[in-house]
Amino acid sequence: MIAFLSPEALWLLLAGPVLVGAYVLLMRRRRKVVLRYATLAPLKEALGPRQSLRRHVPPFLFLLGLMAAILAVARPPPP
Repeated sequence: MIAFLSPEALWLLLAGPVLVGAYVLLMRRRRKVVLRYATLAPLKEALGPRQSLRRHVPPFLFLLGLMAAILAVARPPPP
């Protein structure tokens, strides 16, 4: 079992699922707004399916870095 010098900082890890939920809600809201305008359909087709996955990479990396920073703040003991 791993012990941390500041285990109370691990509560901040709960921000991860909250941020993911907020991101999903924002993406759903954005999709509804885009669907109102019919002229954007050709542009969406031109981007292709890979573009839709690629746009999620920066938020994922940000979340990964945030979780790593929170673990660093909790300070695992030195070896």
